[in-house]
Amino acid sequence: MQNITEVMQRGFANYVSVHDMFLRAAGDELLYRDVFSEPEIGSAYLTRIVEGQENLVGLAFLDRNGLFVASSYPETQQSPINILDNPQAAADFQRLLRQPRLSLSRPFYAPVAGEWVVPIRTPVYDDRGELRGFMSAGLRLEIEDAPWAMTSLPSGVEIGILRDDGYVVFLFPVPDTYERMERVYRTQVSSALREMLRRPSGAYLYPRPDARGEHTIANYVAVQSIPELDLFVVAFRPRSELIKEFAQRLLVPLLILLACVLALYLSYRRARALLDQSDAEIQQRQQALMTSLERYSRLTTMLPVGVYQIRIRDDGEREFLYLSQRAREIFRLDSSISLVDALPLLMERTHPDDLEDFIQTEEAAVRSGSSFRWGGRFIIHGRTQWLNIQSQPGEHDGIGQVWHGVMMDVTEQHRAQEQIDALSNYDALTHLPNRTMLHKRLLDALRRSRDTNEQAAVISIDLDNFKIMNDSLGQEEGDRALRAVGHRLESTLRENDTIARTSGDEFIVLITELPAAIEDATRVIEQILEKLRASIDEPLSLRGDTYHLTASIGVSLLNRKDLSAERVLQQADQAMHEAKAEGKNRVVFFDAQIEARLNSRLDMQRDLHRALAQDEFELYYQPKVDHDRAVVGVEALLRWHHPTRGMVSPAEFIPVAEASADILRIGEWVLRTACEQLEQWASDPKRNKWSIAVNVSVRQLRADHFVDQVLSIVRETGAAPSQLILEITESMLIGDTEVTIEKMDALRVHGVRFALDDFGTGYSSLSYLQRLPIDQLKIDQSFVEHLEISEVHQKLTRSIISLGHSLDLQIVAEGVENLEAYDILKRQGCDQFQGYYFSKPVHPSKL
Repeated sequence: MQNITEVMQRGFANYVSVHDMFLRAAGDELLYRDVFSEPEIGSAYLTRIVEGQENLVGLAFLDRNGLFVASSYPETQQSPINILDNPQAAADFQRLLRQPRLSLSRPFYAPVAGEWVVPIRTPVYDDRGELRGFMSAGLRLEIEDAPWAMTSLPSGVEIGILRDDGYVVFLFPVPDTYERMERVYRTQVSSALREMLRRPSGAYLYPRPDARGEHTIANYVAVQSIPELDLFVVAFRPRSELIKEFAQRLLVPLLILLACVLALYLSYRRARALLDQSDAEIQQRQQALMTSLERYSRLTTMLPVGVYQIRIRDDGEREFLYLSQRAREIFRLDSSISLVDALPLLMERTHPDDLEDFIQTEEAAVRSGSSFRWGGRFIIHGRTQWLNIQSQPGEHDGIGQVWHGVMMDVTEQHRAQEQIDALSNYDALTHLPNRTMLHKRLLDALRRSRDTNEQAAVISIDLDNFKIMNDSLGQEEGDRALRAVGHRLESTLRENDTIARTSGDEFIVLITELPAAIEDATRVIEQILEKLRASIDEPLSLRGDTYHLTASIGVSLLNRKDLSAERVLQQADQAMHEAKAEGKNRVVFFDAQIEARLNSRLDMQRDLHRALAQDEFELYYQPKVDHDRAVVGVEALLRWHHPTRGMVSPAEFIPVAEASADILRIGEWVLRTACEQLEQWASDPKRNKWSIAVNVSVRQLRADHFVDQVLSIVRETGAAPSQLILEITESMLIGDTEVTIEKMDALRVHGVRFALDDFGTGYSSLSYLQRLPIDQLKIDQSFVEHLEISEVHQKLTRSIISLGHSLDLQIVAEGVENLEAYDILKRQGCDQFQGYYFSKPVHPSKL
């Protein structure tokens, strides 16, 4: 019986070890696939690989809190399940947390599979050795060709695999009824047997309860521990069977002896029969061992990883004990290559740049007796392949330490990751680094600047008037221009500098390794700027024509310890905008004055948030009059009463609001307030015919919900849509003209009217003007100013009025400041007038 337990112990330990390596490899793959961020991908991966595991029922990855993160079980994919919610499983999981190692839990009946399974779990660590979770699978108990199952047993023998807490993991022969399985796997063995498990491996006499539990039957029990799994192999055989066998064996010699007395011939035949029986038993056991090895080899072939065993001899020499077929396929080793020759070939195929790291990592694992994990490159038949190799120490066989390992070809995953890195770190159009990679390198530069006296700088480059060129030539030519400019800029930089395309026509340059002294660093930057501007100034050939580009450039130095990456980029961007404001094609270094304006802008933005929350805005109205100076409508103008600064000019806060989402909230407030005012005037005989004109910002007009928002406000306030005029400017039409026209048409169907403000100052063509669904043209006040003394302005206003009337549009002149201008416009046929000559913007109570 002791031999039986030893065979069972080796077979079961090898069987579980193979699954442990498989689960560890699957767990590492899930960490590689970032299972915590992409659990659906992890579940799909587990569902796919479990299909090839005939002896497993499901796969799952549990985090350290017992939550199923990824799983092949459909029920865990639909809603979060925690293993700690199951009292039986919770106890085993808590035990696993205290001592993370390969473990087997108590069996349970799986309704989906219709059979009993035993959970097998193994811990999963990341590259830093930190425990990230556990891989779990259900191990089938009723496997007909299990490599550890005994094909034949002496009569009355039962073999069990027991945990150290007395619960049965496996019983062979398998119980024939569900009720008996329930009794065997749900209850602990007797305290006497649990006490016996604490003794050294060997054979003992044990009074075992019968099947009904009413009597005890004397049994001999052989115990063999599996220390690495906290399990025991226990073989039971009733003493009566042993006595019967002994009696039978004793009777045979007596019969032989009697036969010898009676007939020498019969004795000889009987002896020969006994020898033949012994030979047959030996052959049967040898065949069982060969069958077990064959099944083990078949199992490793099914795994998606190569399995190997290597012995590290006490003298330091290495030698393979086993290489699965999959391992040979990974390294392109023919079956004719022996295990002795395989190891030198594998070492020769290790990439020269990775060989030293492989050797050092393995030697460190051998010295500490800990698991070996390594990933690197091999050159196999002239092709570079990436492999992940893992192994763990096993038993010492008297010659050396035996290590059990797995290897996986991750070349495709590695290449996929390289492609992902390229997509996430490089601009698809120019193949320059994008904002993500720039941010990483900028953080490195900031760290070096803090730790040393090394200076660095960020240069923000924005091409001047690129949008106009792009719109006129088309996006394809615009892209060609961006690629050419990016290549030119890159070619002028030093090796350690970085140029990135962050958006549209904007490039960011990171200059590092500058001298410690500010004056010297500035001198180097200026030299680089000269090269950058010269490369931009080179003519571009697009569609057979030559084009010259200029750029507005802002520079920010990383010379303060408290600067963040975002702050440095913001400073360079602000300096670039200052260059544009000064007339473009300039270089501006960020300084204290710009910082003061930037801080003021930030303060203004914070105050705008507060103003919206505390209702500090008001609408003033400037009247519009007809030929008889009778008021026919008003224009709504926003005013802000700041609690400390007093009245703030719209010219100050509107640009700040337009740079953020605040303009959308302010625009909605203005529109709603104006419509509420229309509803109040509806009952006033003096004002019920007045219209209210409301200025619309670019961001408002381009918002997806703009049409729905306007109609909703009109409906909720009860305002007459025909008395609401939305004023847009020509600049709003650039780039999105067709979409803008669609939105205007959608509102005009409901009665809302439109006016084109600041006419004559934008870029839209007359072909667009005749298609726009507008009702009014507003002559810009720059044409009305000094109208009484400028013949050119008079010709311009006469042309605009004539053009508008030819398109059946009302003409409104704004900025009328004196009687002379009013008379000229009136003679030219202007329909309505607006300006300080009639009234400045006033509170609605003063209208």
